[in-house]
Amino acid sequence: MMSEEIKYELFAKKLSDSLLEGEEKILRDWINESVENATEYAVAKQAWSAVENFEIETNTQDAWQKLQNSISVEENKNNKNWKTRYFTIAASLLLLIGLGGGIWRMQSSTPTLYTADETTKKVILSDGSIVWLNAHSSLSVPTNFAKAKKREVSLTGEAFFEVVHDQSKCFSVFTQNIVITDIGTQFNVSAFENEVAVSVAEGEVELSAESQKIALKVGESAAYNRRKKTIEKTEFTKNFLAWKTEELIFENTPLPIVARDLEKYYNIKINIKDTGLMKISVTATLKRQPQSEAMKLLESALGLRVVRDSSEHYSLLHK
Repeated sequence: MMSEEIKYELFAKKLSDSLLEGEEKILRDWINESVENATEYAVAKQAWSAVENFEIETNTQDAWQKLQNSISVEENKNNKNWKTRYFTIAASLLLLIGLGGGIWRMQSSTPTLYTADETTKKVILSDGSIVWLNAHSSLSVPTNFAKAKKREVSLTGEAFFEVVHDQSKCFSVFTQNIVITDIGTQFNVSAFENEVAVSVAEGEVELSAESQKIALKVGESAAYNRRKKTIEKTEFTKNFLAWKTEELIFENTPLPIVARDLEKYYNIKINIKDTGLMKISVTATLKRQPQSEAMKLLESALGLRVVRDSSEHYSLLHK
């Protein structure tokens, strides 16, 4: 396990372009170990960008002790609470840079955390950009977001971004260990479990991870697989925003894709047991239908037999 001191020193060296080759590998391996590690580094990177006002701490040992005390006190309060640790790091991180025997000490502010619990939430950023957070998602934004040279935010979960384009200031979303950069202007990011999926509603974005880059235009989607560490284009679905619009629209859509969209929207599993059903197409609109009602409509409209195996599992069969 990497010590806190070494970790923050590696963060600072990386962000100040002074990391040695061997240290680069150590940091990269640590980031790729877990989502938590990748998110922690994203916070550090965001904090670095947020620093505009600073002072030199001439006593390195005293400065380091202040940081250690700040972090350890918070961890003792609730070691299992990642959100607390997440923003403790962002608020108290001493980004170490050698400067005449001193170090830079972060002087400005704790990032603002926006959280959507059981329902979606609309967030209007200081530059006029709008972010719609899906339930159980959160967004971290530096307090000097609009004044910084780069507009950078950190996402956990899923959100739809309506970005006010600024040619002089790119807009980047950090999630897990990938970066989504706005080339302009409306896109959805879903970062749950082992995959980060991006769909573009308007304009163009760029995905980058593991030294890979891919550009997406309107009507295109791509996903980053954390296990395979690859970025691949995926089939675009019009229902990628169903969580926000509360509407599922199918127009001559193959049943497997219908099942996939229903699975994501209702957080269920659907097993198409009869291969002959794969060729069936569906044309229908579901607007705020409860899960059970949606499955009944599917059954009656297509002449299928829907078997509820459990509260979250369904099987589709021929009658």
